[in-house]
Amino acid sequence: MAIFSCSNKKKPEKECKVISVFDLKAEKFQPKSGRVLCLETSDSCLLGEQVKILQNNNADIFVGDFSANKTVFRFNNKGKFINKIGHKGQGPKEYPLFHDFIVYNDTISIISKKGTKSNIYSYTNSGKFVANLEVEVGSYTLGRLGDKYLLNTSYNPSSYSHRLYTFNLKGEKCAAFLPYPEKIFDMSIYDPNFSNIGTAILYRQLFDRYIYEYRNNQLKKKYEFDFGKYAIPMSFFEEGLMQGYKALQKNGFGDVHACFESSKYAVFYLVVRPGGKSPVQFEYIVLNKTSNQLKRYSFAKADNYLGTLVGLNHNNELVFKVNA
Repeated sequence: MAIFSCSNKKKPEKECKVISVFDLKAEKFQPKSGRVLCLETSDSCLLGEQVKILQNNNADIFVGDFSANKTVFRFNNKGKFINKIGHKGQGPKEYPLFHDFIVYNDTISIISKKGTKSNIYSYTNSGKFVANLEVEVGSYTLGRLGDKYLLNTSYNPSSYSHRLYTFNLKGEKCAAFLPYPEKIFDMSIYDPNFSNIGTAILYRQLFDRYIYEYRNNQLKKKYEFDFGKYAIPMSFFEEGLMQGYKALQKNGFGDVHACFESSKYAVFYLVVRPGGKSPVQFEYIVLNKTSNQLKRYSFAKADNYLGTLVGLNHNNELVFKVNA
């Protein structure tokens, strides 16, 4: 895991900020400083390829392994393995499927989707089982803010009227956001959607040009991405997903694949597919929230020596997963 730092300044923000990607000059990404943190690799904590990395306020590092172990590994801020959290199985304190996990204060919650329902299994950071909560929405991903869980139905209008639902800690449905239009394809897509930013949560969905902010039990558009000629047309949503995706691949399209925010910065990871045989282009957009300055860093896959962007920590450092 590699961590790189940014620097900072000050100015007001708009409620929904439009980011015109190709109006920004493409620069080479050259971090001013960096440090490498090696996570322990022993028989107790061998990680697979598909992982998600989160860090709590105590700087402990939590790695969800979706490919090999189907569990969460906890490391300290020096990379030393501490313990495992959760176990895939059929027992009363085990989850049958491991789809996503979140860290909220000292509680680790794992979501397991089955049909149109989900179970949220909660554990302490030491691995002690706390609760199993069933909710009436099938979701591959999970967010939490205060006493509310956020669950995303992906693109599933045949089963739900809305894309996003909130539940209280008793499993009772509280609110629904983003109603589906009359014409839209129907297919569940696994796509990590949520990232916490203090007293709010950012929510994004593949193929949606907006990034939303959930705060005070309300959902608002916070960022809009303008990809110019690579914008996804509305006709894409009205066709079948496979048919529409073939058209996108031919004509080219851009999409937001991840977003992270701290008190000083917002960072967006974009993937632009120009269409035809042109190589895929990757972009980092960095917004300095205090100066309102935007930077665009563009690179091809072959030039990416940093690995996968997995977060932005409390020290305003970009965090990358690098395979040793």
